[in-house]
Amino acid sequence: MRLFNSRHAESLIESIVAITVIVLSTTAAMSLIRTSVSGNKVIAEKVIAMNLALEGVEAVKNIRDTNYLNFSSKPEDCWDAVDAKDISECDTAYGAPTATLMRDLTALGKTYYLKRILQDEAYRFSYELSLDGASYEDISLYDVYDSSGSNKVMQLYAQSGLESLNNTVYRVVAEDIYKRSIVFTENTYDPLNAVDVSVSVEWESKGANYSVTMTRTIANVY
Repeated sequence: MRLFNSRHAESLIESIVAITVIVLSTTAAMSLIRTSVSGNKVIAEKVIAMNLALEGVEAVKNIRDTNYLNFSSKPEDCWDAVDAKDISECDTAYGAPTATLMRDLTALGKTYYLKRILQDEAYRFSYELSLDGASYEDISLYDVYDSSGSNKVMQLYAQSGLESLNNTVYRVVAEDIYKRSIVFTENTYDPLNAVDVSVSVEWESKGANYSVTMTRTIANVY
């Protein structure tokens, strides 16, 4: 005959073990979820940064393509003009060009920034290069409204101090999230008809620094 019943003690031990397993499993799951959410956030930020880098490359191409339209009679001289307003400023037939050329920028070794200008309520943009890093390095997220200021029509990323030529209403949603810079380097294969451009985007997330760089060749393809 048994003098005592150990069943209750065994049930207590089993319960403690079960609770311990559940707590450990829950802690591990929560840690995995936090890591996954944090990783997804960085991935999302990297996608945005890559698109901002691509926008920088496309903006330089846009400058070249605009030159084709403005100076179609002399693309070999004017295709990479940065700030030419008249063909005389980039055409060698008029003497020494006074415009800045992308080919010149490779020798200067300076860092440039992309100035994005909202042209009108059709939401067309123009791009200019600037040496003013204090104004154009930082990129913020903006809400853009129609002229009434009450109807939001889009969100966009643009450098701090986004300019509007037509008084379009825009408001900062998140300020100075990314930093973007542009560097020109000589194309070793055809320095007269091509230039290499590298666009870097940097940002900080949860105390860590991240960056992406995109390098492309901009060529005279006329």
